[in-house]
Parts: sequence; C-alpha cells; structure tokens
Amino acid sequence: IISHSRSGLQSHLNDFADWCRANFLELSAKKSSIMIFGAFNKSMGHFTFDTGDIPFHRSEKYVGVTFNSTLRNIFSDHYKHKANVAQACAHGGLFGLEHHLGRGNIPIQTAVQLYTALVDCHLIHGADVCPDVDD
Repeated sequence: IISHSRSGLQSHLNDFADWCRANFLELSAKKSSIMIFGAFNKSMGHFTFDTGDIPFHRSEKYVGVTFNSTLRNIFSDHYKHKANVAQACAHGGLFGLEHHLGRGNIPIQTAVQLYTALVDCHLIHGADVCPDVDD
C-alpha cells in the first residue's frame, strides 16, 4: 500500500483491514512492515492494524527482492546479496568441477550450461523489476 501522507497511509490501512475482515482474512501487524522512502521523521508516530502497531523497517525482502529505504539505490542490498551468491556458486560449482576434472577439461557447451544454471540466474534475478537508480 502506497501513500504520500501519514493520514493517507493510515486511511488505506484501515480500508484494507475492513476489506480483509469482510472477506474473512486475518491481518498480522507483526508480519507486516512500514517503510518510509526519503526523509524519515521519527515524530511520524505509528501505524496500526486492528491487531496492533506495524513496525518500521529500513530493509525488507518482498518476493525475493530486498528493498532498502535509507539508500539512494533502494536495490543495492539485493544486488550485493545476489552477487555474493553468484560468486559462491561459481566457486563451488564451476571452479570446483574444474578442479576435479582438470583445467580445460570441461567442454565449452557444458561450461556455458553450468554458468547459466548456477551463476547467471542469480545475476539476473529481479532485473525486470529493479530499475538502475544510480547516477
């Protein structure tokens, strides 16, 4: 739920809680989070569902993509994590296999398939929804 004002967001949250109640769904404030993108004012107060206060978070993962509300590039934590995972997969998978078979003994077609399956999938994860916001 997105809003440009504190009162607007609380109104949207109230409407969402009403909709959930009408459709026999249960909300959990503990499993929810509020993220403020841009200037954060601690006197902003708190936001609530019927079940309690919704905590503020600076970093949160949603459908596998990590967002950070305090950095200019909100996806930088995601990029760093996926780069580390890709590097670990390259060292453990490709270079590990090359170590066992000997340098140059992996056919090119097989190496490309392994790279695509083990490394590239991490490097392109979320690329379709993560715009580049760096200068």
